[in-house]
Amino acid sequence: MEPKGAVRIISDMTEKTQAVKQKIRSYFLNMPAYRDHPFKLGDNESLMQLGLIDSFGITELYAFLEEEFKVIVEPEDMKRDNFESIFAIFQFIKNKQPGLDGGI
Repeated sequence: MEPKGAVRIISDMTEKTQAVKQKIRSYFLNMPAYRDHPFKLGDNESLMQLGLIDSFGITELYAFLEEEFKVIVEPEDMKRDNFESIFAIFQFIKNKQPGLDGGI
């Protein structure tokens, strides 16, 4: 049987994970491309294939991530795999902030 504290820590991590993903999702849901043609936006949907990220939009995304999550997008980070989906962006933030589980 797990101690009650362990259950609370796991719950906190899950809540923080969901909160970060929701902030990322909200960023895209407020884009004109989404508002004009609403569609399902799951964690693993390709943001590029859906037209939510293009060559101009990616720089705006970098600025959002830097402002909202205090992560710096370095030139070596600018890979499609890091920004392909909400889940990929979450993983990118988590990798940049190892303490994410403890506190965004």
